[in-house]
Amino acid sequence: MPRSDVYGQSIDLPNLLDVPDVEALSTAIEQSISRGVLRFASASARAAAVPSPVDGMYSTLADNKRLYRYNGTQWVVVVPEFRFGAFTVSGSGLDQYTANVTFSSAMSSTPYVFVNLATSSGASSRWIPRVPSASPTGFSVLVQSSVDGATANWSAVPLWYFAIAT
Repeated sequence: MPRSDVYGQSIDLPNLLDVPDVEALSTAIEQSISRGVLRFASASARAAAVPSPVDGMYSTLADNKRLYRYNGTQWVVVVPEFRFGAFTVSGSGLDQYTANVTFSSAMSSTPYVFVNLATSSGASSRWIPRVPSASPTGFSVLVQSSVDGATANWSAVPLWYFAIAT
C-alpha cells in the first residue's frame, strides 16, 4: 500500500512491507526528481506542509507565481519582480509636469520605482524626475526644474522607468 510523501506533493512512495515493484519505485523516484522545487497553492499551504524548513529548500507558490528559497530563517524571493517602460512628456510653458503610470499588470507588493529623463540636452538638462508615490498597480511621477521659475515647451520628451518589487 503506497504512502504519500511528507511534503504533500502527491508522490506515492512504496512502504517497506510492499511487494517489491521496481516500476513503482522508479515512478516514485521520477516524481520526486520532477518535484525538486516544492509546489504549493499559497504560503499558508506551504507552512502547513513544511513546518520546519531547512536552509536551501526551494518552493514555488501558485497564487503569486514566485520562486522562494529558505535561507535558514525565512522564505525569500529568488528572482525579484519587475516592470519597465517609457512614456512621453508634452506641454508648453511648463514649470512642472505630473503623470500617473499604470503597470501592465499589478505587482505582488509596492515596488521601488526609478525614473530617468531620457535626454539631457538643452533646457531639459535642468529638469529632474521624481516618484512621490507608488503602489502595486502603478506610480505617479513629478518632473520639476532645478531652476526656480524655469518653464519649458516640451514635445514628446521621453521618460523611462524601472520598477522592482522583492
